[in-house]
Amino acid sequence: MTDMHSLTKKVKGTILIQKYEKKNDAMISGIVGAAIGDAIGVPVEFLYRKQLSENPVTGMRAHGTHNQPAGTWSDDTSMILATASALSGMEFDPERIATAFLNWRDHGAFSPDGMVFDIGLTTNTALNRFKEGTDTVLCGGNHIEDNGNGSLMRILPVAFFLYNTESSRTENRPFMMLQPSHTVTQSQKSPAIFTWNS
Repeated sequence: MTDMHSLTKKVKGTILIQKYEKKNDAMISGIVGAAIGDAIGVPVEFLYRKQLSENPVTGMRAHGTHNQPAGTWSDDTSMILATASALSGMEFDPERIATAFLNWRDHGAFSPDGMVFDIGLTTNTALNRFKEGTDTVLCGGNHIEDNGNGSLMRILPVAFFLYNTESSRTENRPFMMLQPSHTVTQSQKSPAIFTWNS
């Protein structure tokens, strides 16, 4: 899967079609865009700016940091797809989202090839708690060391879910969505701002 068409087809195949075509088209476009950016970045993750300035990324690459084929997306896109899938029934349920995350981590669902090659420590720890039976809203770590960008990386489907919903500005649903993994205030503020301003 090295070309954009194949990547787009793969992403679209994991998203259940929702009721409103225009909204669905925008959501698919947003998710495909995120997947493409993610796949371009996977081989160079953790590299220094100097390394990238000497060897700039100009397209899909194979191998690199995670030794993956060209066009492979990371945990970020997998969890975007898991979130979109969990919200496809038009029901906001943090436990359903956590279950989708667990299905990705433990069974490779929502990954391009059924394999998981990377997961953030905060997310992994929270999913272990969820698997052990901890209530979904208590799974995420609440210490500053548990802060991370994973909550922002996968918020796009929530923005579409709350699209044109005035109540989204006052309700805590964006925060509830993050409970399975990120409960630190800093990890919740930026995704909430993103959803409220989308």
